[in-house]
This record gives sequence, structure tokens and C-alpha cells, in this order.
Amino acid sequence: VSAAAQTIKTFPIDDADKAAIISKANTQPIETASIMNGITCFDVSNSGEIAIGIDWASNSVIYVYDSQGVFQYGFSFYVDGDYGIAYCDNLLGIYCIRGDTIMFCDDSAACLDVRTLSSDELGYWQAKEILNRVFKEMGGKRYVLERDINIGDSYSRLVEIDEQGVRTVLYDATPEHNIGQILGLSAIIIFFLFVVWGCITKAK
Repeated sequence: VSAAAQTIKTFPIDDADKAAIISKANTQPIETASIMNGITCFDVSNSGEIAIGIDWASNSVIYVYDSQGVFQYGFSFYVDGDYGIAYCDNLLGIYCIRGDTIMFCDDSAACLDVRTLSSDELGYWQAKEILNRVFKEMGGKRYVLERDINIGDSYSRLVEIDEQGVRTVLYDATPEHNIGQILGLSAIIIFFLFVVWGCITKAK
């Protein structure tokens, strides 16, 4: 159980609602990790396992690494709006903040349960602040999200800092983001030039 999970109380929901949420999430296993996009959230378990949440296209992706940075498993899923992640015993909780629900998934990407948050215990902004903190501490180490370039709400790098202040980069998406931004900007410029050219042509 992570520090984030310990601060949040959950409650059961109706079986029909649970089934609908699981169906919509459509969790799918991922066998290999590739740096695709910036980090939106992360959590660290008591054993040092690290889960990293990434937004990609219409889906979200979670990669899980062991304490040595070796990829363990991952899965993709759909969530409407912001989300956070937190370890809950041997499961990984995906906190769908807009719906105030939490999906509990195992390492095979199976969603085993869905529960709700009590609005009296934790409101939208409290959940967002707790689950999306840019730093967390576990086992005498500090884990920090850093941002080198402007990539919206995402962060480009996750860094581990030990008790001696030694920094270890666990995940770095900066090169891919630079390429993506260049391609995206180029597409916008080309589109703009076509629009201008069309206006000039019509004017003639």
C-alpha cells in the first residue's frame, strides 16, 4: 500500500455500474515498454516497484518497473478525464477522478474490482492533488517528476534521489517529445501555408 492509498477510503458500488465501468475501461496487457509520451502520474510501492501513468492517443498507458528499473508489466485502458494511480496491496488502483471511482487491476491487466470514493472523505481537487503530486517518498528515497519542455500537463522525466543525494533517471521521454513537438509544429505550419495559399489563389 502506498502513502496515497492510505489516505483514501473506498466504498462498494452497484454490480451493474461496476460491470459498465470495467467494460468501458477495456484494459489490455502490454508486453514491452517503449517511451511514448510524457508522464501524467506515478506511484511507488513499499517494495520499490514503480508505476508510471502515460497518456497516449485516445487511451492511457501504465508501465510498471521493479526497484532496479526493469520493466515488469503494463496495460492500456480508457478513462474519461484525469486519473491518478496508487498501489493497494498487490493491486494497482486507477483513480478516475471525474467519476470518483477506483479500478483495481492485477499484473495481467485484469480489472478485479471497482469502488467509489466518499465525497465527504475526499473531493475532486483533494484527490487530484494527492494522486498527481510531482514528488513522493518511499524507503528513504525521493521520487520527483521533472519537466524540461512544455508538454501540457505531462512531465518528461522521473528521477530517483537517494539519501546521499545521488540522482538516477528512471524514465526520460524528452527526445521523443522534442521530435513530436517538431512534427506537430511542422504540420501546423504546412496547414497554415496551404490556407494562405488558397486565400491568395481565390483573391486572384
